[in-house]
Amino acid sequence: MRINVKMPNSNGVAAGQTATFDLPIGRRFHALQLEYSGITLAQMTEIRIIANGEPIHRYSGTQRDVMNQFDGRAAAAGILIIPFDRFNLYEQVGEQATALQTGSAGPDGIAVTSLKMEIDIDAAAAAPAIACSALQSDNDPAAPGPGRSVLRVLPYSRVLGAGQAEISDLPKSTEGPKFLFVNRAFFFNGADITRARVERSGFTIFERSKALNDRAQLDGVRSPQAGLYVIDPTEEGYDYETIALVQPNKLPHQDFRYVLTLSAGATVVPVIEYIGVLGG
Repeated sequence: MRINVKMPNSNGVAAGQTATFDLPIGRRFHALQLEYSGITLAQMTEIRIIANGEPIHRYSGTQRDVMNQFDGRAAAAGILIIPFDRFNLYEQVGEQATALQTGSAGPDGIAVTSLKMEIDIDAAAAAPAIACSALQSDNDPAAPGPGRSVLRVLPYSRVLGAGQAEISDLPKSTEGPKFLFVNRAFFFNGADITRARVERSGFTIFERSKALNDRAQLDGVRSPQAGLYVIDPTEEGYDYETIALVQPNKLPHQDFRYVLTLSAGATVVPVIEYIGVLGG
């Protein structure tokens, strides 16, 4: 059974400060639930989840809310969900494969021994108040554990011109086992993206217009959002559909790139979900 537990109060909830929540170790985290007032999502300028000293989630409150709505969640209205599970898939075991197990080592001996959340608060926030609770369960000895299935959600930013542009310098498995799979790729300011292609080791493995991509996701389990282009192998609800950055022989793919076609020059912010090893 999953339980809802109030987390300890934070330090530093004030305009222009960084709120810090020290999260207790010993259970499996499926999601955090932030109840907020006196502050807008845009004024949560960056939210970070830090496990064993390593930031594994980084995004703004606005970005997190848009990603949640893409998954079919209601828009945040005083409550923002920070998920560790892969939401809205058909199999519970697939959804929960990336739940963050703490205090108990996985089969490879890696354990999350420290966990915290930091929220940077804009100086213009009126009277910020943030409380946190967690959706948790007991640690599962049969779960993959942090040695194999940490969900990293990391932002990047690129200024791209009109026409075709390539992004080939984002992390991939050549940089280590932190980046074994791409779960999904969110491109903010996708209003200017008319087509996207993914190439891996010289082969095209995905190519769609924006209209076709939105239609495919509407026919699946997602809800396309304005200003967002998402490459989502799990769009039909199947958890095993990810983009592997390693070959069957376990060697990394040396080349992996996104090729975007833009109707106008724009700053595009890719927020990439990776699955890989903690601290690898």
